[in-house]
Amino acid sequence: MLGDNIKKFRIEKGLSLNKLAKMCDISPSYLSDLENNKSYNPSTEKLNKLAEQLNVRIEDFYKTNPDEIDQLEEDMKLLYSKAKKLSKSKIKKMLDMIDQLEKEED
Repeated sequence: MLGDNIKKFRIEKGLSLNKLAKMCDISPSYLSDLENNKSYNPSTEKLNKLAEQLNVRIEDFYKTNPDEIDQLEEDMKLLYSKAKKLSKSKIKKMLDMIDQLEKEED
């Protein structure tokens, strides 16, 4: 979310990754890592520089798209309605599958 929003604001401002990195006195590779959500703990100082150059507030970097939230809520409702019809053993299998999917993301 953080990186996606930084990238979105950068593109909206018509800035290249290299240009914004230079304006904020950070390396292009670090900014790329931020935008690709590979760096999870940027300093407040770096976030302040990015927000200032992009003319946004730091909290704007952490906002989630309302459409994505709505879709996630609908997906969760569908998952719940289907899961509540399953036996305990099938729910256990489903939870094991979710655990496996989480491991694959790491």
